Amino acid sequence: MRAFESRTEDLAASLATLGYAWIRGLAAEPGLTALRAACERGVAEGLFARRRVGVYDARAALSALPDLAAWARAAADLPDVERLLGGPARLVKLGYYDKHLACNWSLPWHQDTSVAVREPRDADGFGPWFHKDGLHYAGAPAAVLDAILVVRLHLDACDEASGAMELVPGSHRSGKLESTAIEALASAAPSYICAAAAGDALISRPLIVHRSRESGAAEHRRVIHIEFAAAELPGGLSWWTPYRDVR
Repeated sequence: MRAFESRTEDLAASLATLGYAWIRGLAAEPGLTALRAACERGVAEGLFARRRVGVYDARAALSALPDLAAWARAAADLPDVERLLGGPARLVKLGYYDKHLACNWSLPWHQDTSVAVREPRDADGFGPWFHKDGLHYAGAPAAVLDAILVVRLHLDACDEASGAMELVPGSHRSGKLESTAIEALASAAPSYICAAAAGDALISRPLIVHRSRESGAAEHRRVIHIEFAAAELPGGLSWWTPYRDVR
C-alpha cells in the first residue's frame, strides 16, 4: 500500500465539503490478487457472516485471513487516516461486497446510521436497537456517525453499468435524516457515480446519502468496506471489535 498523494488538509476539506474523497491507486498488484483470494476463501469456507446475497460481515474472520488482516492493519496505520480521525484508528466495521449478474442486489437512497456494540444499554441518542447475526446494533447519534471514517477499497474496476455506488455530494451536512427527507433531498440534488479502477479507495462519511443499483455486468464488482473510529462510544457503550491487532 502506498502513501496518500493528497495532503491531509485536502482530504479533510473534501470530506467536509463533499462528504467523500478519492485515493486513486491506494492498492496495487500483487496485493489486490491476494485480497481477492482471501475474500473468496472467506465466502467459500463460511468465514464471513452472510448478511444477504453478495453482502458479508468479515470482522470475525480476520484472524483466519492474514492478507485481509494485514490490509486492514495497514489502512488503520496510515498517517492520514489517524489525522482525519484525530487519533489512532480503531476498526469498527469490516464488510465485503461482491456484486455481478449472478449475485445481484440494489439499495435505495439511504444513510448508514447504525453501529455494532459489545452489549446494549440505555444511552442518550442511541436507538432503535436490534440484534442481527449475533451482534447488537443501535441507531447512533449524528455526532458519533460524523466521527467515523469509511474506506471502501475497490478490488475490481466498476462503473454505473456494474452497479457502482451513487451518492449525493454534500448531503452529509444535512445531518441524520428520516427516509422521506432522504428521498426529497436525493430527488432535488445532483448525484455522483463512484466509478473506480481496481485499487482505488473512496473515503466517505456514513451520513452521506447514497444508493446502489443492480449490476448489468458479468464481471465482479468486489469491495472491501472498512469503518474506523478513534473516539470511544458515549454513554458507557463499547464498540464491537473482535480483532485487537486492528485496535
